[in-house]
Amino acid sequence: MRCSSTSDKILLYLDRDLPDEEMKSMAVHLAECADCQKVFEASSRIYRVIETDRVEPDRPYFFNRVMARLEHRAAEPAINWFRLRPVWLAAATVVPLMIGIWFGYSSYQQQTLDQQAGQLASEIHVLLTIPGYASLEEYSAATGLD
Repeated sequence: MRCSSTSDKILLYLDRDLPDEEMKSMAVHLAECADCQKVFEASSRIYRVIETDRVEPDRPYFFNRVMARLEHRAAEPAINWFRLRPVWLAAATVVPLMIGIWFGYSSYQQQTLDQQAGQLASEIHVLLTIPGYASLEEYSAATGLD
């Protein structure tokens, strides 16, 4: 047996997947050839580490179930606009309501300011028409109001 064919079959020899006749010829060649024996020893150490570190899955079919879910999600549209319908309805209701409240409040403030200005004007008019005083300044000076 040649060294090149031996190095190609070392993993099969480790797995015992060779026919009996080839297993025997590999054993003989590995006993005689120091180079192939070094390759075999290195491969068998690596093989043992791989075998001891092999982790069996705790749950069977876990990978299959995850992949099925991912494929199912990939088939769905990214955003379901019909599920967002209540959000759009709420926004369409709240936004006009808030605009109406804002306009109503600003209108109320303007009315309040107008009423206060009217009351102030009527008070000034009353003060100006107080008998004996020609102007507001005279009244202020006489009553001590500044």
